[in-house]
Amino acid sequence: MAAAANRIGEGGSGVALRGGVDELRAMLDELEGDAGVQAKLDRMPLPSAVAGASIIYRDADDVTTINRMTWVNLIVATLLAVSLIFNVVLYARRPSLVVVDKTTGQTLVVDDREYGKTPAAQMMSDNLLPEQKIYLVKEYLSGIYGINQATRGAQIQRAIRMMHPDTATQYATWLARNKVLEAQEAEAWQATWAVEDKNVTVDPKDDRIVTVVGEQTLSRMKGGRMVQQKLIINVKVLVLVSPTEPKRNDHNLQTGFCVYKFKPKVINASEESQFVLMNDGKE
Repeated sequence: MAAAANRIGEGGSGVALRGGVDELRAMLDELEGDAGVQAKLDRMPLPSAVAGASIIYRDADDVTTINRMTWVNLIVATLLAVSLIFNVVLYARRPSLVVVDKTTGQTLVVDDREYGKTPAAQMMSDNLLPEQKIYLVKEYLSGIYGINQATRGAQIQRAIRMMHPDTATQYATWLARNKVLEAQEAEAWQATWAVEDKNVTVDPKDDRIVTVVGEQTLSRMKGGRMVQQKLIINVKVLVLVSPTEPKRNDHNLQTGFCVYKFKPKVINASEESQFVLMNDGKE
């Protein structure tokens, strides 16, 4: 710097320039001797780039964004790889569910794939059918009128679960208040319930009403002896679509229906006779 100042001073206006250069040289010498300035200069990092190169610093927010995007891409790639492996395994493994119609030998379902229908079975989207309504009614009345004292509590509990939640509570309350089950147990009630398919009909004016005519053969203790009686009972049952979700469940036997109320009427009753075993009177 001193040499450059001397060369400038040798020009035509050397006297004026020499004075300015001397002042600048004195200022630089003063700064070099200042310990505080020297300490600050020592702490400053010097760029290692070549002379004339531009120095670029990455913004901190950009670095954070790039790191996050990198992690997201890694997670997505991992999920895609796992999904691909899972699909390959499902495709390669043997089916876990196969439905075959035994009458024809035709395969109806392989896992979740449907393969048509046969005269005995059909695979289709969920739809509540009248046959399911009739099935529920027959099972319900079997629990009410087919009495087995060894399992009577379970029979009634199963029947009540088939009912609409509101009327189920009412019917259970009526049974408890009138001590119906206790009276049946005290008299050792035992009964069978038989219904022919031709005696089960759906009301053409209101398809919610199913009419069943069945025969109950009842034996019970009366006056210290066992008596037997046959009853022909006409029962009208009001059936509604189940209000529960899902509609099909174990309580309604996967039918999607529920019994709202029923009204029985005895249309014929035989005289009570002594209960006789088949081998009575024989040696």
